[in-house]
Amino acid sequence: MSSHEYYDMDSNPITIEEWACMERPHEKLDFADGYRVSTVFLGLNHAPEGLKPLIWETMVFWEGPSDWVNADPAQMDHYQVRTSTRDEAISVHNDIIKNIRNEQSWR
Repeated sequence: MSSHEYYDMDSNPITIEEWACMERPHEKLDFADGYRVSTVFLGLNHAPEGLKPLIWETMVFWEGPSDWVNADPAQMDHYQVRTSTRDEAISVHNDIIKNIRNEQSWR
């Protein structure tokens, strides 16, 4: 495993200067049943040293009405998963959307 901090979208180490010049748009953005699910490329490693770099992030945000009877925003808002590859990030994103729509536990 690597101790690098910055990575390109293919998980290759890069310099801070290269990272600073990169575009980091949303990879996926979906809305489902009052939630916004966002997957982005961070490029900045969030893993402890010695582990695979975690450079992708999927987050869930509650955007529905605050008094919606079927929601518990306190338990679901700001749910976050960080992954090492784009494929892992897309898979996590799609699983979360599917589980929200099926009203299943997705944590």
